[in-house]
Amino acid sequence: MDASTGQAPGRIFISYRREETAYPAGWLYDRLADRFGAGQVFKDVDSIRLGDDFVEVITRAVGSCDVLLALIGDQWLTVSDERGRRRLEDPDDFVRLEIEAALTRQVRVIPILIDGARMPHAEDLPDSLAKLVRRLRLRQARRRTLTLRSRVPPLRAAGDKTGQTWSGCRI
Repeated sequence: MDASTGQAPGRIFISYRREETAYPAGWLYDRLADRFGAGQVFKDVDSIRLGDDFVEVITRAVGSCDVLLALIGDQWLTVSDERGRRRLEDPDDFVRLEIEAALTRQVRVIPILIDGARMPHAEDLPDSLAKLVRRLRLRQARRRTLTLRSRVPPLRAAGDKTGQTWSGCRI
């Protein structure tokens, strides 16, 4: 299914910053799409067609996801815009909007710490993102693998919805 055509976007939403986690996001998307089907996984550049309204498509996708995977690299907290301001301080920052929408909807948000990144402290985040630090997180292993076990119910449920069984997925 294609998110940009108005059909149901993916049930798994990958949130990432292109500046630092584009490769892991693409790698994760490929493996999840292979496992669950591309229509069950949403990643902006793989799920939005040219000419579509980016904000509208992202909003629909976050609004319909069962789980949001928030990829956090070592610069996630400090990435700045062209004026030198932290992007997370911008209420229109796409990563902030994606995570805020998921937290507001009480979607399961799973932070994935990439390449040794550490979880930010609540006081370093905008108030609307503070609950992110209370989420159980995964760490990406240094050898570019990530094991998602059956203890991640939304991913198991996403697999069930596509007719696949879930006993764990090493991606």
